Amino acid sequence: MNALTLFFSYAHQDKALQSQLLRHLSRLIQTGQVIPWDDEEILPGVEWKQEIDNHLKTADIIVLLVSPNYLSSAYCSGEEMPVALRRYEAKEVHVLPVILRPTDWRETPLGQLQVLPTNGKSVVEWRDRDQAFQDVAKGIAKVVTSLYEAKVTPPPRFPRPM
Repeated sequence: MNALTLFFSYAHQDKALQSQLLRHLSRLIQTGQVIPWDDEEILPGVEWKQEIDNHLKTADIIVLLVSPNYLSSAYCSGEEMPVALRRYEAKEVHVLPVILRPTDWRETPLGQLQVLPTNGKSVVEWRDRDQAFQDVAKGIAKVVTSLYEAKVTPPPRFPRPM
């Protein structure tokens, strides 16, 4: 079974929080279940927008790291988020909003989706940030497991008509 690709859509001001989340996803990464991707993977000399678009359009899971920085970013909320939501509506991808910092995300199109961490309490509001990221990692692991099960489950067999 091929590894699932995880696209991270985030504002660069939130890079430290994204790095913390990646550490909590290390089991999924080290076992080859997921391959994370973000714009820091873009090689010099490559057209950055096209590279982001290619990964955004082919990812198995899109993780939106939501914060005031994210929602105020014209590129994140105006370019990446709409593509992610269109692919979600077409049932092509799982979109996982992760609420990093307090913001009015419920008033955005993300308000229709189940978010992480549990109950939509932002990561930075948790007393123990590691527990918050562990909660997020468990949610992502559930989605990964469900996608793997969907890929290996054989189609139902129907009796042949006589």
